[in-house]
Amino acid sequence: GTPVISTDLPGVRQPILTTGMGLTVPPRNASALSEALIEILDHPNGYGGNQQEVIDNFSPDTVAAQYEALFDQLVAH
Repeated sequence: GTPVISTDLPGVRQPILTTGMGLTVPPRNASALSEALIEILDHPNGYGGNQQEVIDNFSPDTVAAQYEALFDQLVAH
């Protein structure tokens, strides 16, 4: 897979941290972004992540099912 660099924000960081497919950087931090770019360019094979894990855990259908289960739990209580 293609390595990813993302802002370290809730929801956005979860797939990256869970799968190891890239790096997160603090918002509005150009230095951290440039360091992350250099890191990934220097070690491109270290951040490909597990594509199947991403598909299994973060596909639109999977995420929708997880939200539906959460809403069902909230309504039941």
